[in-house]
Amino acid sequence: MNNYEKAFVTKMGRLTDAGIDLEALAREALMGKFGGATEVLFRGFSVEALKDPERFVKELSRIFGMGAMGICEPIVKYADLGLYGSGGDSPVLEMLRQLGPATGQIPVHDGILLHDYRIKDEAGNYPDNAD
Repeated sequence: MNNYEKAFVTKMGRLTDAGIDLEALAREALMGKFGGATEVLFRGFSVEALKDPERFVKELSRIFGMGAMGICEPIVKYADLGLYGSGGDSPVLEMLRQLGPATGQIPVHDGILLHDYRIKDEAGNYPDNAD
């Protein structure tokens, strides 16, 4: 096991021993970072891996190699921030939700469409696209 894998197993092991659901925690953390792609990722995991941190990280490493660190890291950070179970309503996410589009139909986890907040110039172009 690599160092990040050992750190992940140790951290998540303590949380699962305390009764935290690894799958729910990971799903919540990754939805904030990857959106709907999280569901695709979780389809490839065995039921056992979604309950056991060591199996979880081994399957991640098997699928992504060193790229697995990019998936473990947001889960650990999310757990460290204590956001699990809050629906991800950190002060920043709550602020973004309040600034959402006027229609209110796009949840923050599905992303924010930046073009809804940009202003076009007289020619109908966005300033960063001007020649």
